[in-house]
Amino acid sequence: MFRIFASFLAWVLLLSAMCGPAQASSVFAFHMAFPKLLPIKPTAPLVSDVGIEKYCLALAIYHEARGEPLHGQFAVGVTILNRVRSNAYPDTVCGVVYQNSERLHRCQFSFACDRRSDVPKNAKAFARSMDLAEFTTSMKSKLEHNPAYPSPFAKLSAMTHYHRHDVRPVWSKKLDRLTQIGSHVFFKSDRVVRKYRLPADYVPVQFASVGY
Repeated sequence: MFRIFASFLAWVLLLSAMCGPAQASSVFAFHMAFPKLLPIKPTAPLVSDVGIEKYCLALAIYHEARGEPLHGQFAVGVTILNRVRSNAYPDTVCGVVYQNSERLHRCQFSFACDRRSDVPKNAKAFARSMDLAEFTTSMKSKLEHNPAYPSPFAKLSAMTHYHRHDVRPVWSKKLDRLTQIGSHVFFKSDRVVRKYRLPADYVPVQFASVGY
């Protein structure tokens, strides 16, 4: 029961931090969300598909956003999960993260195709990324049911792309700018969102009221 309450509290604080100033998010990140980090080793063998998926998500969070405030790291993880649910991308986290990784410097996430080792060098930071990957995955069902505004999940559910604030990729001009969190600017692609897969527990509207 305590773990459930703690997860809920962390989520509420995350959403609050996303709308607050950088100082508030820093306090949240270091003192409220994850006071104890799991002793995860980057080289530990992963024997289940679920473990591999969380590992890939943690790697992306670590390499793409470990220097960002916690809610910025969370947003990167959410963006990846949103891509997984779209037919515009592979249907697994590892598939999304390593899409086109065989093409030098021409993949979705630069760390995946720079020909350098992806094994994290900072064990403490990676442990935090693993913890955050698990938390982000636990929010998956809330993102998949296409929440409407003013739900705080609505903007998160729409995140499909991001880039650093100090670059201007050509594709960003074609997408809807959602918000900036830390040094990343997040966008929505209508094309990607239109291809979202229905969640496994989806119930058609006409049957929802009768408990079908």
